[in-house]
Amino acid sequence: MKLNIGSYKDYREGWVNLDLYADADVKADCFQVLPFRNNSFDALRLSHVFEHTDQPIEFLRELWRVSRPGALIEIIVPHFNASCAFVEHPRLYGCRAFQDEFLNAGCDWGGRKKNFTLVKLVWELGTLQGPLGKIIRGILSWQPYLIEMFFTFPGQIRATLKVLK
Repeated sequence: MKLNIGSYKDYREGWVNLDLYADADVKADCFQVLPFRNNSFDALRLSHVFEHTDQPIEFLRELWRVSRPGALIEIIVPHFNASCAFVEHPRLYGCRAFQDEFLNAGCDWGGRKKNFTLVKLVWELGTLQGPLGKIIRGILSWQPYLIEMFFTFPGQIRATLKVLK
């Protein structure tokens, strides 16, 4: 099974769509205990949801609980340079946040030192088009952490985590 958390305007066929405010298969607050059994889902998707929690580690722990071993969790957040990043978002994210805050946080749920591996991290730029945009997107995908230290571009971050259990 696949879970689309915060489905709002992104209802997905073949997925369990969860949202508190919009039409969804399950109406629930995703920042509370999720109404699913342990190890229920092979894939989870959160698009512009994660930046709304003020307790990201606890939220990530709940995602881990409902995920099966080897499940993939796709998290999409606005980059801290994006114009929408400061609207009702208690947390702002750059590329390094997923590495520093989540993967190396020393979380040991289930007796493991690491509960996720980073499969992929992409800094997506929606506004840069043409040859220059292609070059910049290529550089960003090559070394997003390094580029982020010296340059600022709006956009969003798409991270894929693999659940370890």
